[in-house]
Amino acid sequence: MSALQSESGNDIIQDESKGLLSLLDEIIIHIIEKLSSEDIANIADTCIRLREIVRKMTAGDESLSDFSIESIDELECK
Repeated sequence: MSALQSESGNDIIQDESKGLLSLLDEIIIHIIEKLSSEDIANIADTCIRLREIVRKMTAGDESLSDFSIESIDELECK
């Protein structure tokens, strides 16, 4: 068993057989509710760029052979 703490400070017992991933949607929604619209837009933009990078990498795009996470802003996703 593992425990998380709720906003009220009470422990929430989580059965490890279900895993913490079962709480992921709820956790993400809780985090997003506290973000500004600009932050949400930035996250969405980053997700779109990351999706394009993954597509290029799985397609064997040679221009990504020396890819690093620091170079993500330099890539132009089309």
